[in-house]
Amino acid sequence: MSSKFRVIVSLLFLILCFDLSTGYAEERLKLPEAQRMYGFAAFVSAYQYALEDKIDEALEKLEVAIKWDPYLVEYYLLKAFCMYNLGRFDEAVTNLNFYLEVRNKDFFAKSFLEDVREKKVYVKNAITKGVPVDQVLLSNSFALWEELGVSPLDRFIPYMPGRPVCSGENLFFTDQIRGKLYIYQKDDDREKWEKKEVFDVGKGILKAIPLGAQELALLFDTGLLKLTRWNKDKGKLEETHEVDLDLSSPSDGVSIGGGIIGVAERIEGRVSFIRAATGENIYSWSPPDVKNFKPVSLAVHGPILAVGDASSMRVYLFDLVDRKVIREFSFEAPPRAVELFNSSEGAVLTEDGSLYIISAIKDQAELLAKKIFPEAWFLFNMEGKVYATDTRLFKGSSLKLIAKKGYLVMRAPSREGSFWKVEARVVIPFGKVELENVILQGVIEGQLAEVEVLEKTAPPESVVRIEAPLSLEDKELQLVASRASVLAIKGSALPKDTASLIRLGNFALAKGIKIFILPDNAIPEVEKVRLAEITGGGLLMDEESNMLKGGVMKLKISSASTPNVPGSRDDSGLLVLGRIGPTTVEGRIPFWSSFIQF
Repeated sequence: MSSKFRVIVSLLFLILCFDLSTGYAEERLKLPEAQRMYGFAAFVSAYQYALEDKIDEALEKLEVAIKWDPYLVEYYLLKAFCMYNLGRFDEAVTNLNFYLEVRNKDFFAKSFLEDVREKKVYVKNAITKGVPVDQVLLSNSFALWEELGVSPLDRFIPYMPGRPVCSGENLFFTDQIRGKLYIYQKDDDREKWEKKEVFDVGKGILKAIPLGAQELALLFDTGLLKLTRWNKDKGKLEETHEVDLDLSSPSDGVSIGGGIIGVAERIEGRVSFIRAATGENIYSWSPPDVKNFKPVSLAVHGPILAVGDASSMRVYLFDLVDRKVIREFSFEAPPRAVELFNSSEGAVLTEDGSLYIISAIKDQAELLAKKIFPEAWFLFNMEGKVYATDTRLFKGSSLKLIAKKGYLVMRAPSREGSFWKVEARVVIPFGKVELENVILQGVIEGQLAEVEVLEKTAPPESVVRIEAPLSLEDKELQLVASRASVLAIKGSALPKDTASLIRLGNFALAKGIKIFILPDNAIPEVEKVRLAEITGGGLLMDEESNMLKGGVMKLKISSASTPNVPGSRDDSGLLVLGRIGPTTVEGRIPFWSSFIQF
């Protein structure tokens, strides 16, 4: 054993023995010194493994440590950290309680316990009930073209537009009179939308319905459905075949996954679910208590379909898996357009220009604005926001959900000279969050430290695609976590039971991993969709979507500190608190500083 290692071990031994109850310390000191040292050496090894994110190895060494030294109370603190990293929050809480029975003044451990308890409740409620929305922000009116950054040369004035659709990196407009399809994409700087293609597709084009990265279903007001493939390299739209749906009056259509589209028929009064490739009508639905059902607008998110009925002046939320209405809302004017933000919340625009917010977990619609602009016709979801716009695209407003509950997730830090380097991600559901006004404060070994944000954006994150059933074994999860910060998972590869989804949600939130659900043959259950939402991910109809891109914050934390901070002298490690603009980051996720240097 080197003299340096002996000194470190001696110092650590004093730290570990500090603040114990007298009886506990006396009992521990009765152990033979060699036995205590063997136990501590195993603990140090476990700690090093934990810092390297080798949790299985850390747990093995911890069991060796506790066998040598049954009084090693830090065993419970480190085990709690390992359980947390595996998404086993219940076991993390149990071990933290054991630790705090002896170290009841440890501010660091108390903060960790509070954070784990909060996350445990948050994940369970978010998956089973939906993520709570604290606020919906409505922007001032604007010209949609200017909002999108479209240059005057790339704009067009539609004579009779179909409903705009945004899917991944593509924005689709149609014009029924001209019979044209306009496709816009982001420029190389990803700041402005540019007109990419214009195709003559035939008069009466009602809507372009994306079915995949390059497949488009074109719905016409005659009931004709053309299936096409967009060859981006050649700049061609190639028709594969067409199907006569035998529908006399379609008003809207949406893709619900698995090659199935839902089509609203306003005169015949039904919503039909059709296999796009063959035109087969799988089943139809209309509310049994409405005599003159007139569906005019559809929106879908996962298994939830929103249907606007102009006749009864209602909007229905329909569960596509169970085939039943889960909520309905009444309005003072006929709904003109509906759109869904996520698996719980949506927006409704009525013909008198009023804008409402609806929620699957609330009975009443909430009025957000009156007469926003009476000629407004469309709502469409784009990059985490819902846009309301008029028929000529000259006026618009955007809506954005705000969820105040967020979590700061960090990798284990590394020391560089007098600074600690940390990579961190703020996990907040519902789209993008501008990382402005970042306020962070670090606590290193019980003392305050300055935190400086070096970069707000890092290179694109590593994405791992999972198609086979995902194992929840600890070793499998650790392997996944070591390879990716984003998981793109097929819906059929996710576990079916809610308990396993909660476990996966715990793991993803502890690691700061985003989950996206890939298209599949079956409609994903709402719990699976919410699992993705709480991690900052979501549904992914287009696998080329820029939603898979992003990064982390890089922080530089000074080792200089000031005295008189909360907590006892044996507070060890790095604890970072902070907030971002109006969004409070309530997570207190601990990372121990590496006090072992070989």
